Amino acid sequence: KIKRGKHRTSINHVIPTCSICLEYLLENIDALDPCGHVFHSECVKIHIERKKTCPNCRKQVIILF
Repeated sequence: KIKRGKHRTSINHVIPTCSICLEYLLENIDALDPCGHVFHSECVKIHIERKKTCPNCRKQVIILF
């Protein structure tokens, strides 16, 4: 299952990056279930269509596109 949402941060916080494209995670973010790792929506969609696992921990994910 993929949880959709937006991530907002103040200038005083470290902004995480997408481990697929290495860009900052500022908007259009998805969190994978069950592991909770977050990526850009489009990045993770392309990866999941090919691999069906989390790019970080390789856990099997449920696809709900």
